[in-house]
Amino acid sequence: MASEAVRPLHGDMTARYALPRLHRSQQPTIEPAEDQQPARQPLQAVVLIAEDEVTIAETLALIVEDAGYTPILARDGREALALARQHHPDLIITDLMMPFLNGADLIATIHGDATAQGATPPPVVVVTAASRARAEASGATIVIVKPFDVTMIESALRRLLPGDAH
Repeated sequence: MASEAVRPLHGDMTARYALPRLHRSQQPTIEPAEDQQPARQPLQAVVLIAEDEVTIAETLALIVEDAGYTPILARDGREALALARQHHPDLIITDLMMPFLNGADLIATIHGDATAQGATPPPVVVVTAASRARAEASGATIVIVKPFDVTMIESALRRLLPGDAH
């Protein structure tokens, strides 16, 4: 059964999106027809999404993909840490309350890894139902409290990722 996201438009109008069921490590791919040469694509920013609620994770992935970026999904903090170490994302969107490794510990570990390597850690958007103060204390660059509006996520992407994705 497909999930659905609702995006508020102007006034009382809303748009409904059918959300695909994505495997946690599935990434969108584009394969050219055999008789076509693949066009050179500019490098897209990679956005790691750490969220244990499937509908929210899929909604965030759709927003990220619609903005022209590449989403990578993790269903818990431990998986998110492994994917962050493997893919070195340009941005992380995480919940605070997740199994195995909470969002605050995920952020602290990723910041620690970056510091140990002499690198700058990626910006982090915390999307949570927890208190704003708790999210800010976690080291988040931007805090968005659930329930969120699609435009909040789009604004955070534009603010934190360089250039135009399109």
